[in-house]
Amino acid sequence: KVSRNRKIGLLATTATVKNPYNAKLIEDFASDCQVFNRADPDLISFIEHDLFNATPEMRKKAVLPAVDFFRKNGCDTIILGCTHFTHIAEDIAREAGPGVSVVDSRDGVANHAIDVESSLPEINDERKEGCENLPEDEAFFCTGYKSKDDISEYETLCRRFNIPWGGIITEGRG
Repeated sequence: KVSRNRKIGLLATTATVKNPYNAKLIEDFASDCQVFNRADPDLISFIEHDLFNATPEMRKKAVLPAVDFFRKNGCDTIILGCTHFTHIAEDIAREAGPGVSVVDSRDGVANHAIDVESSLPEINDERKEGCENLPEDEAFFCTGYKSKDDISEYETLCRRFNIPWGGIITEGRG
């Protein structure tokens, strides 16, 4: 309903672009549109590692490849298909220009997470093992990291915004 010319860009992770759930969403909500998917691991890496110390010029340089991709394909709507991108939504909108709508997908992501969580079985005592001393609900957790430096960056981010650092969630915990 947002796109006037029926050309929609989806900026997402590689996993989201390849996920059958994504294809189903396109079929259900945009079957009459052309959807141009762009997986952008470089932009995600920039957000995770460089964003908080980046100058406006660095931010612009980081978003331009994605914006240019959607511009070349004539998209009048860009959907942010990953919560990472909400941190640079204003940068994307500024570079895309006034004729392009940038759609934040946080509500959809949250609703899907609620649907998935409500379909899961109750957590039994065995699965709770190791979770006894987790920080309060507002803590920041990560599902993994590429290098030990990532942990330090996440801890720094948490300190900067006064968010409790929850740590790394590994399979079978959390």
